[in-house]
Amino acid sequence: MDGFNNLIIMTVIFTIIIGLIALIFREKKIIVPIITSILSIILVVISFIIGGWEGIGLGFISLSINIH
Repeated sequence: MDGFNNLIIMTVIFTIIIGLIALIFREKKIIVPIITSILSIILVVISFIIGGWEGIGLGFISLSINIH
């Protein structure tokens, strides 16, 4: 259950970060998708470096950020 709790906490944190970025760049609508895509790619690379279940969790979070 520890990994699941970390996954939920990280998802909430990234959702808040994306929401804040969207509020900051409200007029510039093209910047938010670029920032979320770059964040997603960085998390995929980090997930391969970490490996294991934590890496799978980060990969899942990066996929959900990219879909968002």
